[in-house]
Amino acid sequence: ANNTVLTADSSTATGLKWAAVAASPASASATVAASETTTSTSYTDLTTSGPAVTLTTGTKALVLITAQTTNTGGAATESYVSYAVSGATTIAASDAVAVVSAVNASGQMRMSSASRPTLTAGSNTFTMKYQVESGTGTFSLREIIVIDLGS
Repeated sequence: ANNTVLTADSSTATGLKWAAVAASPASASATVAASETTTSTSYTDLTTSGPAVTLTTGTKALVLITAQTTNTGGAATESYVSYAVSGATTIAASDAVAVVSAVNASGQMRMSSASRPTLTAGSNTFTMKYQVESGTGTFSLREIIVIDLGS
C-alpha cells in the first residue's frame, strides 16, 4: 500500500511485514539576525529576546545553538551564548552547554554548540541567553534548533 515500507518482523511466518512509515522526529528552529549587545556578566536576554522555540518533547532532545560574536574587551575576553529551558522542564542557562568565544571587536567568530539535556516530557520552551566576561559583547546571526529524541 502507499506510504508503507517492508520491515523485518520475526513474529510473522515470512519474517517480513508491511508497516507505516515512521514519523520524522518533531523539531523546531528560530533565528534572530539582528546584531545586539550586552555588558551583562550573568546570562540575560538581548533587546530582541531569544531566539526561542517551543516544542512538545519526550525526555531527551538535541539542542543546537549558534551565533556570531565579538567583544570590545580585548582578544582574550570571552562572550558566552547558552540557552534556558522553561515549561515542563526548568533548566537555567549555563556555561556547561555554552558557545564560548574570545574574539575582539576587530574580528568576528561564528560558533556552534550541541547538547542533549534530560527533560521532563511535555511542552518545553528553549530560549537563547547571553553574557560576557567583561567588555561589550556583540551577538548576531543567532539560531536555535531543537530536535525531539523521544524517551
